[in-house]
Amino acid sequence: MTVVVFAGGTRPLRRVLAAIPAGAIVVAADRGVDHALALGLRVDVAVGDFDSISPAGLAELERSGARVERHPVAKDACDLELALDLALSFRPDRVLLVGGAGGRLDHLLEELLLLAAEAYAGIELDAQLGRAVVHVVRGERVLAGRVGELVSLFAVLVLRYWNPLAFVALYNGGYFASFLLISGLILLLLHGKAVRPLATTIRVTTVVWAASAGLVLHLLVTGWLDATLTESWVSAARWVRFPVLFVAALSYLLAEELLLGPSGTRSALMRLGVALAWRLAAFLVLTFGIFVLHSGAILLILLAVFLALFFVFQRMGMDLVRRETGSALAAAVFGAILLAGFCLVIFPVT
Repeated sequence: MTVVVFAGGTRPLRRVLAAIPAGAIVVAADRGVDHALALGLRVDVAVGDFDSISPAGLAELERSGARVERHPVAKDACDLELALDLALSFRPDRVLLVGGAGGRLDHLLEELLLLAAEAYAGIELDAQLGRAVVHVVRGERVLAGRVGELVSLFAVLVLRYWNPLAFVALYNGGYFASFLLISGLILLLLHGKAVRPLATTIRVTTVVWAASAGLVLHLLVTGWLDATLTESWVSAARWVRFPVLFVAALSYLLAEELLLGPSGTRSALMRLGVALAWRLAAFLVLTFGIFVLHSGAILLILLAVFLALFFVFQRMGMDLVRRETGSALAAAVFGAILLAGFCLVIFPVT
């Protein structure tokens, strides 16, 4: 038996309906009632303080005769935790958490941390968070998917036992760079047909121009922020780490560019959205590695907001370079210089 738990926050995508088996029990946490009803589902049990549910949602609960468990606003557990605990009372074989991927970062992290809680170790637990699918793995588990979907998961599993760039000696920066390197190399190997034409279409002048633009942009921005002019860039201790970080970033960003395809195949906004969605999925896997596999790279969570802002502007710059040059390699080099420089600024030297 499957129990589906709808979280509050942003509305989930309609595609989640394909993942909900017939006969599943639907439990909704507060505003999750509205999300379940919007998808045409009947809510069996609603739980929470109901400070964010709509009046129409409350009225539908009363009309349908759903079981309602109301809690005070001041309580020791959040609404989602109450809903997951209630789901366990049905003794299910599997619990599926449904939520959106947008909204507040603290809510997203709350959902991921709850999934990893020991209280739910005895059941099969999955989540649909926007376009991302999260599987909680304890011991052994068989996962179905297409080639390329499990690349990020494989990367954090490798990093649990071996961090190839630990010698970079940046606090959590080596872990992040290794993740980019492993994920990028695997994606490039899986999509070798897209990589091979690069050898015959490389325009050295274009790549040099893109590299120069990336380096100048980084120096200008960090100089303006009074970071480069102190110790974040020009110090030898940081400069010697740049080539390694650049190669790691280049492997991932080149794979990303090749998978996105030429700039004319998607609108600028769609291209940006797809790339950021991929990066969000990768970050969720990194978060899984931190809290479930105990990688210890907690600084990545603390820097999440800064990384997100950087990724938006960096990705927009990469799209501009790709559009003007038509070169995936030039766009990847431009982005890799910015990302390597950004890592040198934000990760402390150890």
